[in-house]
Amino acid sequence: MTPSKVTLGKVLLTGIALGLAGAASAQVSEMEGASLDLIDKDGDGAVSPSEYRDFSNFAFEQMDTNKNGSLSAAELGAAGAGEHMSSTDANGDGKVTKSEMSDQMTKDFTAADKDGDGHLN
Repeated sequence: MTPSKVTLGKVLLTGIALGLAGAASAQVSEMEGASLDLIDKDGDGAVSPSEYRDFSNFAFEQMDTNKNGSLSAAELGAAGAGEHMSSTDANGDGKVTKSEMSDQMTKDFTAADKDGDGHLN
């Protein structure tokens, strides 16, 4: 993936990781053109659940700098600490696992799918 994909992944995943479903959904639903193309692997003009999951998994791996399978507040950045992180950190252990991220990602995808067709476009 290109550096622009890494940057977009970090922005998108940070929004999701913070538990800001509305903000993350708005961010995804406002994607157009080149931004959507970064995630739309099959080029059909829409992001499927599997494309969204694959891209978010890639971004998670990029953010997990110590490669321990979870994201700390430090890896999420200053904005990831505190109340917002706790909404994604389901078990309250102070880190966000890939499973916790996946659960939040699924909620965000559903919220962003405004027309209910199972795709973001």
